[in-house]
Amino acid sequence: MDPADWPQQLTDAVKSELVSRGPYEVKPDFTFPKNEDGRSFHHHVHRQLVNGEKIKRTWLMYSPKRDSLYCFCCKLFSQKAFKLSRHGFNYWKNCSETLKMHENSPEHTKNMGPWKELESRIRTGKTIDKVEMALIKTERRRWREVLTRLVAIIQSLAKRNIALRGTTDRLNAPNNGDFLKEVELMAQFDPVLKEHVAKVEGGANHTSYLGKIIQNEIIDCISERIVESIVSEIIQSKYFSIILDCTPDLSHKEQLLRV
Repeated sequence: MDPADWPQQLTDAVKSELVSRGPYEVKPDFTFPKNEDGRSFHHHVHRQLVNGEKIKRTWLMYSPKRDSLYCFCCKLFSQKAFKLSRHGFNYWKNCSETLKMHENSPEHTKNMGPWKELESRIRTGKTIDKVEMALIKTERRRWREVLTRLVAIIQSLAKRNIALRGTTDRLNAPNNGDFLKEVELMAQFDPVLKEHVAKVEGGANHTSYLGKIIQNEIIDCISERIVESIVSEIIQSKYFSIILDCTPDLSHKEQLLRV
């Protein structure tokens, strides 16, 4: 998760989940935006040891949403409010000196210990709340299975150019659209979706991931992966061509449909 999206209050369960994922990293081909004075962050921000060796600052995170830096362990465990732990740091002119001062500070050193200890306990399965961690892993696996099926349904409908939504988002309504109808059909035979639909219909503020917002987010995620795949093939190809498909509108002007 982008550190800008972290909740204000970090519970033990959230901390364990974030530590198990590790510090957020941007993609190697990410282009950092420039500020008003033309400066920007960059990928190669390493710590140089006294022997000249350069090592990666594994605790450092960059937030694309805020164009700011955060310290992973301090944002998780520090009780003090400073830029690298709360609001983010983006004063690029003195970036190297600030990072050097921070990693040598007592506060950072104090917070590195709980991070590495929790990381080790999670890896070896020796956390104090071992039962709770097992439940979290089970719940994560269940949601992954549910979302896998929802993505498959959306892909199936999209390949056939079938509209997803109807006039309502309620299950088992006559006009709720093809997406929910597919979910209802699969739930009759698939135990994962059957359990999920039962929980949704049971209420209790259960998250459904069946509404129009999550449908649009899944479509956006799929489209991003498709574009990434196309761009990767173009980069690897020696030659490529572009086909333009146009059609006239009501005023008989040609309109570009797709590239």
